[in-house]
Amino acid sequence: MQIATSADYARGIPLTIPDWVSDDHVKRYRYGQEPYFQEAFDELLRVSEQFSEGLKRFTYVLVKPDGMPVRCVERLADCLAAHEFELRLALPMRFHRHTVRELWRYEYNIATLDRYRLIDPLLTVGDSLFLLLEDRSGAVDGSVRLSTLKGKSDPAQRSAKSIRTLIDARPGNLNHIHSPDEFIEFARELGVLFGRAQRAEIISAMRPD
Repeated sequence: MQIATSADYARGIPLTIPDWVSDDHVKRYRYGQEPYFQEAFDELLRVSEQFSEGLKRFTYVLVKPDGMPVRCVERLADCLAAHEFELRLALPMRFHRHTVRELWRYEYNIATLDRYRLIDPLLTVGDSLFLLLEDRSGAVDGSVRLSTLKGKSDPAQRSAKSIRTLIDARPGNLNHIHSPDEFIEFARELGVLFGRAQRAEIISAMRPD
């Protein structure tokens, strides 16, 4: 993703987005203009003044409806624990066509109409399971680390030790799980997936005490 911006590209964004949120200034610019990110990030910063960059320890994994019939949740929990991800909260949630499009907005901008017709019934057929995680390994960004461990959607491009391999994820769209690529996505996606009350429950589970 590339965009030409002036030195004052953050003008008009109603909150300050520190550099530690992401090294990618394009994401800071794009997401900074979205109400999803603005609301969720502002709420995250209110967790604690001194917590700041410690927020990046937190991430999530979402078990999609295609992962439920094959009972991959227990295997996933074992994988996460083995990699020092501590479960802080589990919430059921239901996709609808708008959250599908907004969550993957920057992938759907090159999707085909056939993909919409395939993904909508697949993701809206039943509940998904949101798992809030704290990375206890000491890594700088839990989302980056989890995304690396997760493995690609294509089995040919992932290792035998990747999480998707260990939970027997299928090729392509039947890959069972989703997680954000880095912290800035974590913040944005909380705003896409949840309203204020549920975000408050999630953020409460992140508090140091």
